[in-house]
Amino acid sequence: MTRCGHWDATDAREFFHISHYCGTWTCDVCNHHAHINQQTGKINQNLARCWCGWSESGMDGRKELEDTGENCEDDFESWASRYYDY
Repeated sequence: MTRCGHWDATDAREFFHISHYCGTWTCDVCNHHAHINQQTGKINQNLARCWCGWSESGMDGRKELEDTGENCEDDFESWASRYYDY
């Protein structure tokens, strides 16, 4: 398998866009997910799996996250409670 060009790029923004589906930076070529510094284009963190179902392993990323005890609903409730009065 050929290595994607984003790995050697000095500015990853040439390859990535922010996915409105899952909210992370996604490579247009290989679909890799990462956190990218918006000002410099440097990759801050490569993701292994995502709530959208993508996974570096090729399996179901959402299931992998759930199997490790992750829960995006609790994260949302924690965030929302700071901004919304229920």
